[in-house]
Amino acid sequence: METAGGFLCCAVALVLGIYIGRRWASGTEWAVLFGVVAGTLCVAFYLIITSWIGMLWPEMLDAHVLGLHLIVVGMASPVCGALGALLGYRWSLGQRPF
Repeated sequence: METAGGFLCCAVALVLGIYIGRRWASGTEWAVLFGVVAGTLCVAFYLIITSWIGMLWPEMLDAHVLGLHLIVVGMASPVCGALGALLGYRWSLGQRPF
């Protein structure tokens, strides 16, 4: 369950980054900054939701596995958000992604 939540968190950060990059970013630096912030917010929601699930059903989550996944998601989700925002910004300008 923790792994699926981690993948979902990174996917949401990527999609949110693409949306922010296409709509709100006025430059490359702002796109990356907004993407990192979006990814960090996704990590915060991941922590809040998994903590809430852990409080309601204590036997469902393993604290050690959750901690390891939080470390990985905490590093990967802001990167996914920044990458998504950068790609979204480039698409909004009509450029190729890479």
